[in-house]
Amino acid sequence: MINFIVDENLCNQCGSCSDDCPVSIIIMDGYPTIKNEEPCIHCQHCLAICPEGAISILGKKPENSILIEGNLPSINQMATLIKGRRSVRNYKDQNVDATVIQDLIDIAGYAPSGRNAQKIKVTVLNNKDMVNNLRDEIYERLPHVLSEKREPNIWIMKYLRWSLKMWTKRGEDPIFLGAPHVVIVSAPKNDTTGMVDTHIFLSYFELMAQTMGLGTLWNGILNSTIQHVLPELQQKLGISQEYEIGYTMLFGLPNIKYARTVQRELKDVRYI
Repeated sequence: MINFIVDENLCNQCGSCSDDCPVSIIIMDGYPTIKNEEPCIHCQHCLAICPEGAISILGKKPENSILIEGNLPSINQMATLIKGRRSVRNYKDQNVDATVIQDLIDIAGYAPSGRNAQKIKVTVLNNKDMVNNLRDEIYERLPHVLSEKREPNIWIMKYLRWSLKMWTKRGEDPIFLGAPHVVIVSAPKNDTTGMVDTHIFLSYFELMAQTMGLGTLWNGILNSTIQHVLPELQQKLGISQEYEIGYTMLFGLPNIKYARTVQRELKDVRYI
């Protein structure tokens, strides 16, 4: 049951919900109604588009949603957010408040997904002790792995050799970079849009993190280490073997502050 409810005292019978339904299951019979619920993809477009706030669905009520008009950032604000995003490699040695992390995850969860399936799995190392434990295990096991000379990616293995040297000789960690938190996003291996969905989620996550004063880093080294060099870590992190990791991101309070945006331009753009 999707619990499609129309408040007839508020509904003006405009038909917007019917016109906008992606699967065309809302019909106008005086008031909007649904006779076949099965095709519903749970997108909530009907709740979102109703100008009078007359539609509830899936137990969601319009009064609990945020009104869009007057609440969107300006073009310049959004452009500065995107242009001002930086890959942060210097973090404060402190945890981010758990409620802030939860809010960040919840908001990033609004990211679109293929067929609105929302099948991604989000794994969060939510304190620096957990991150340090993972870090220590990786560096403890790297000497044995590197001695086996199994090289699924030569560049990755070269980087890991250098990282191990920096860790053992100088106590510097080029993999985790002192970040107190890690988020790993995975999707079912049989989901045709799963990998794309993980990247979309992290893109939303990253931009929202910046508005909360947090820094992030798309960490290809850690991602490849878990996926290809020490794949047994995936199960240890509670990620089923039926899932494939899309990407891994560091985050935390930055120990650095950027003063301005950089200047870039795409050089290969064609308008057809």
